[in-house]
Amino acid sequence: MNWFKPKHSVCEICGAHYDPTNQIFGEYCYTHRQPKLDQYQRQQDVVAWAGRNWERLEKQYLNEEQERLEKMRASRDHSAAAVIRGHY
Repeated sequence: MNWFKPKHSVCEICGAHYDPTNQIFGEYCYTHRQPKLDQYQRQQDVVAWAGRNWERLEKQYLNEEQERLEKMRASRDHSAAAVIRGHY
């Protein structure tokens, strides 16, 4: 018998004592673990969907990246014009 083996765990959020578990998010009690498990499952579902539909997502990514670069260029050009005019 191992005298140092913990017989309970303590939730990091609420401090409640519960039986130890080997699941992911084992540092939380059932009440606080369940929402995290649900979120994790939703993330895994989205990643699986994205893997099947990457062509559609690639187009969206390229469009958003182009918009971001255009905004950066416009901001840089505006800042450069302000420095030239002496309004920095």
